[in-house]
Amino acid sequence: MKKKAITIISLCIITGILFGWLEEINSNFYIPLMSLYDSSILFFLISIFLTTLFVTLSHNITLSIASFLTYLLSYNIVKIVFGYKDIASLLTVERLLTTGIIIVFTLTEAIFLYFSSRINDRYREKIKEVRLQGDVAFPIVVFLLSIVLSSIFTLLDQRLFFSSIPVNSFFILSCIALLCSVCSLNEISGFFIGIFAPFIYFLLSNLITSNFQIVQSFEEGRQFYFVAITYSILFSLSTLLVARSSRQFVDSLLLRRAILKKETLVKAKPKSEEKVAEKEKVAASDKTHN
Repeated sequence: MKKKAITIISLCIITGILFGWLEEINSNFYIPLMSLYDSSILFFLISIFLTTLFVTLSHNITLSIASFLTYLLSYNIVKIVFGYKDIASLLTVERLLTTGIIIVFTLTEAIFLYFSSRINDRYREKIKEVRLQGDVAFPIVVFLLSIVLSSIFTLLDQRLFFSSIPVNSFFILSCIALLCSVCSLNEISGFFIGIFAPFIYFLLSNLITSNFQIVQSFEEGRQFYFVAITYSILFSLSTLLVARSSRQFVDSLLLRRAILKKETLVKAKPKSEEKVAEKEKVAASDKTHN
């Protein structure tokens, strides 16, 4: 456990410093490939994927919290150490929002994984005796809801509905998509939420901008769609991990309930058998007397 903790914390420090430094290098120097991307969105998506991945690998709530906090501290401290930023410039509304999204959803994942592992460890021997059947309909409904929400969100964004908000509207959409993935309780639907919600947002935005000239939009915007796909794949990996943790948590609660219910029935069965035997004994004695 100690070696694992040292490895994960070391990876958090290394990746935090690396991507924090790359973000500032990209904004201060011209890098042809990186110039295709919006650095604030790209490094937000990288950060939320890495933090959810570290939490998944930790299998311990203390290590999980330490891992994503270490990553976030390393990511921001490198900007001050190298003189790219000062503390005040790190406390912008957009940075606080993105950091808050990362903390809330990685902490949620850590709590779900912690309690599900605790329940599974407690009832490990009895879990094999109980089988649960999943409901496929609910994840599909949440998945379709996320597509509808991203479409509505795009239209509102184009109507300047979010113009007064001092942050990129994509971050608000990502927060909604992450919430939908938690509610889906299924990693497959979580993956599809993460890959379709941002892609539909960028696709519709580009089509609206080009006056729905679909052929022209695809011919002129190949680089744009390449970036949108990259964003979507990165985000879908995060929503998959978050949805997986919520599914494991709910499954463990249902398993615990089923096990306790089964134990109650087993305990009640001998008592009912004793009552039946007693009634038969009384009936037999009545017959002998008669």
